[in-house]
Amino acid sequence: MAMLMTELLVDTGSGLTWVQSLPCHSCYNQGDFPYYDRAASKTFDPIYCQDETCVIGTETFYFQDSSSSSSSSLLELVPFGVGTSNQIPESFKGESPGVAGFMRGYGTLLNKLGVNKFSHCFPRDEADTGILSFGEEAKIAGVKLALNERSLNYQASLTNVYVSGVRMVVKYKDVLPANMVFDTGSSVSHLSPQLLDAVVEAVKSALWNYKPLKSDGNELCYNMIDLTSVNMDEVAKVTLEFNYYTRIDLFSYHLWIRDDQINLVCLGFVTTGKDVNIFGNNLMREMNVGYTLDEDDLAMYFNHQHCSI
Repeated sequence: MAMLMTELLVDTGSGLTWVQSLPCHSCYNQGDFPYYDRAASKTFDPIYCQDETCVIGTETFYFQDSSSSSSSSLLELVPFGVGTSNQIPESFKGESPGVAGFMRGYGTLLNKLGVNKFSHCFPRDEADTGILSFGEEAKIAGVKLALNERSLNYQASLTNVYVSGVRMVVKYKDVLPANMVFDTGSSVSHLSPQLLDAVVEAVKSALWNYKPLKSDGNELCYNMIDLTSVNMDEVAKVTLEFNYYTRIDLFSYHLWIRDDQINLVCLGFVTTGKDVNIFGNNLMREMNVGYTLDEDDLAMYFNHQHCSI
């Protein structure tokens, strides 16, 4: 089987790497990318459910070497899943043939790569190309946020939220240790119900002379045309504070999700109805996010910058 080029969604909220595979019993459309065919691979070797890795198969990965546009680096025996019947959110369909799990831990892709740092920079426009770098190529700069070393996820404690410079009243249970997960696999961000209610009300107050559209639950949406003359970065700026001292400013292109076809713009926070906070990839646009993975220096770095190449 010749080398198969594919595209994977970078997911820091998962440790599993997987691709759709033939024979597909229920696979979504993955565009121009070919489906992985394990029957055509000479090196495919299944791992059964009783194995400690509990994934479907192992295969060889190829990565482009940064020193040459034509050379490749060989990485052997990386366990990954081959999905033949896939049920995933509608928002994911048609975007990527699979997922590259970037959680920490033994047997994960990062562990097999042997890197202790990486960085990503997601562009504002989904049609543009972003940047993903490993090892010495990773960009580690900006605001440093220490992470919870007890979790394989990337977690920190969200302690305060500011809207237009005004501090929200955050209840104790909303600031429990490591209550925020940084998850590039989530296209929107999540706040606990009480915290989201407070943020929504504060944004409404900041936009008091504009009427929000009716919506289900606490989703906050406006007619895009109504807000054309509003500088959202000044009127409804949001700042998240972690560990009581690290602040990350969020701008309009982080906070608002647009639908130009129906002139709709909605706040990019939702709730699952549980006391869960997720820093999704919508908040990471136009921001270089660096990760250092050593046990004595487990941290993330946030640096606002242009990300398209």
